[in-house]
Amino acid sequence: QKWILNLASDEFRSAQFSESFSKVTFYKNGLPYFANPFVVESLLKEKQAAQLQHRLKGHDKDLPVPAGDYKSLEDYFPVQNEMPATYRVGQIRVPESASQERKAQSRQLKAWMLFFEQILANYLSQLANSHKLFSWQDGGGKTYFTQQVTGIADIEALFVDHGNLDASLNTIIESDTSAEQRKNKFLDHLLARFCESFTDYSLLMYNLDGELTQQHLIADKREFLEHYPQLSRQRGQGFDYRIADITGYQKRVYRLLGIDELSSRDFSWQGFSIENIDIEGEQQWQFVLKSDAGKALFVSIPCESRDSIEALLDLALSKGGCSSNYQAAADGKSYELVQHCADKDSRHILGNTVSENTLLETLGYFQEYANAEGFHVIEHILLRRRGQADHFMPAQFNEAGSCNCVTVADPYSFRFSIILPAWPRRFQDLRFRQFVEDTLRIEAPAHTQAKICWLSHTQMQKLEKSYNKWAGQLSDQVENFSTCHDNESQATQAYTNSLNELIETLHSVTTIYPLARLHDCDHIDTDAPPITLNNTILGTF
Repeated sequence: QKWILNLASDEFRSAQFSESFSKVTFYKNGLPYFANPFVVESLLKEKQAAQLQHRLKGHDKDLPVPAGDYKSLEDYFPVQNEMPATYRVGQIRVPESASQERKAQSRQLKAWMLFFEQILANYLSQLANSHKLFSWQDGGGKTYFTQQVTGIADIEALFVDHGNLDASLNTIIESDTSAEQRKNKFLDHLLARFCESFTDYSLLMYNLDGELTQQHLIADKREFLEHYPQLSRQRGQGFDYRIADITGYQKRVYRLLGIDELSSRDFSWQGFSIENIDIEGEQQWQFVLKSDAGKALFVSIPCESRDSIEALLDLALSKGGCSSNYQAAADGKSYELVQHCADKDSRHILGNTVSENTLLETLGYFQEYANAEGFHVIEHILLRRRGQADHFMPAQFNEAGSCNCVTVADPYSFRFSIILPAWPRRFQDLRFRQFVEDTLRIEAPAHTQAKICWLSHTQMQKLEKSYNKWAGQLSDQVENFSTCHDNESQATQAYTNSLNELIETLHSVTTIYPLARLHDCDHIDTDAPPITLNNTILGTF
């Protein structure tokens, strides 16, 4: 029974937190912080005491909801019908034999009172439709509701265009901009009832994308609220590696970041290949985009080093999905992908299509993978050693006389890696990256520690290839891993090879930081991120 810990079968047992047997590492702004243990103990006891104070015994969790009676709230009976008949308003008409002056007096009083009647009718319509205001479902774009006043004789004669009265009322009472702003506020109210907030996300997206519309935010909030039961109860749920699946943690973070596609997928495209070429006796590098059928569609300019061509590939991914970044080549036989610089008259060619007929197909591949937003979660406990030939994950210890780094004596327990693509447009912004990392750490279970890595497309290709091979072998061999075995079959050997390859790849990748440039302090005319330690790199093409 190696590597097996039998748990108690008592269904009333539950895990309890123990300070003496736990190692807690505190962080401030992403940096390890060694807190005062006595202050920590005092704060912990204070929080535990506060939690016990609000517990009630012998009470039902929910209060019974009384049954209600439906009321026709929107039905409005005009006040004019309560006035004496001598006024000839409401449903009482002026006799045909009356003078024109008398008829005009009746219509004038009706019209004067109709202004106030309309306000009261709108109040009742607003009350009747209040359930639509506090709903995340799409109930139309209105947040102010109106209705026509009925029950008044010859009311059509009081309006210039009675046939379009409904449209006119809606136009007068609310504009599209006002409706979107108010709907966002109602959705914020619903989110606040569950202690959720999209405020930071909204402000950041407005700064990042000046064209961000209110409808985009409304759609993100609606999606989050619609799936909130699943996103809450499954936030700590793992994934089934026997099928294409993602964790509940990923689904929740995807919704908080406005990522629509909630599925297990690769973020890199194996059709992007880096090749070593010989140009006039010098070894240089270029990348080639190939279709599913293996046909070459796009070829980049050559670079002197592999690191440069990997960076160029990420840049091309961010530019290649927009048709305005292409121009016809001088020979007229292909299209060139260009980067427009700060100086509008200068541009750099990044590569060109193989022919003029492959432009649309090239755009399709670039658009599909340019904004491949998402992340992979790799739980370290799943990489534990199951056979004698399986490698251990590397541990981390301080050098003698040094105590500034956090030691990692156990790289498996309560640890996981988060792998993100570095090339999508939003992920290249330093502020959005920080927001993503903060969200990932806040939403992760409190007892776990995440290692976050931003990878280039080339690194992501290598990692996903190793990860998919390991996941496939794990799902095929899961029944053979009830114990740590010594005898290795051909199948378990295949798993061992895939595990060792994944561990080696996982610990060989390096984070790709956004590019920053030094500026003249007196003349800053770009939105490029400033030089920030451990967050940016200094360089240019």
